Amino acid sequence: MENETYVETARLRSPELPHRYLTVGLRADGDLVFEGQDLRPGLPEYEYVVTVRAADVPELMRVVGAVSGRELLDALVRRSEEIVPGVHGWLRGLGIPTELWTHRSD
Repeated sequence: MENETYVETARLRSPELPHRYLTVGLRADGDLVFEGQDLRPGLPEYEYVVTVRAADVPELMRVVGAVSGRELLDALVRRSEEIVPGVHGWLRGLGIPTELWTHRSD
């Protein structure tokens, strides 16, 4: 998340998935960006970025009951158990359009 200008960030964790790391940030341009890693022992590292464009952020805010960027991130942190296992699928299940980038190391 160091290459972009973020106005708010938060970390999402799931005790049941300690090998998964997920950070969410609200960028200055209004996009919401989830950046994650899956670091399971013995498997290649898996990285992903899921972006919700600024035009779609208000719908996500409505769905989770947030009225500000900070409230949105706080609501996402409270839902970490739902989100961490599969943020892309969670957002699609809510009808929120996303862009997905993935990378798996050798």
